[in-house]
Amino acid sequence: MSGTARQSENALPALAEMLSRALAEPRARVIVRAPGGAVAEVVGTLTVSGGEEARPWLRLGEESGSHVHLDRRAVHRLRYVAAETRNAALELLDGDGSPLLRVSFGGTNPARPERYEPGRRAALNAAFEHLHDPEGR
Repeated sequence: MSGTARQSENALPALAEMLSRALAEPRARVIVRAPGGAVAEVVGTLTVSGGEEARPWLRLGEESGSHVHLDRRAVHRLRYVAAETRNAALELLDGDGSPLLRVSFGGTNPARPERYEPGRRAALNAAFEHLHDPEGR
């Protein structure tokens, strides 16, 4: 499957590693959209922990601060999108292809030239190209 990576029981380390890589980026933020119109954004340096076999939840962030819990069993694939009108992002998708959350990379939106960093976007494209969806779906 081009542009995505499917998650399996053996892929948890890869999922945690990919999330850690994404969250280590400067100005990365986790965006969670709930049905009905609620949106939460978590900004700052976030670590990834948990997800052991007995405890399938990953924690993005520190327990004592802002954080997001993610059930790794719900993640069916990862997708990197870099549309021309928004920041590049790594999306975690459920079995229906709907985003569970996205890690958005600030400064990578070509439509906002006052903040756009082309070198940064190029580096992210290279780092996540194996997950890239060229149509930005």
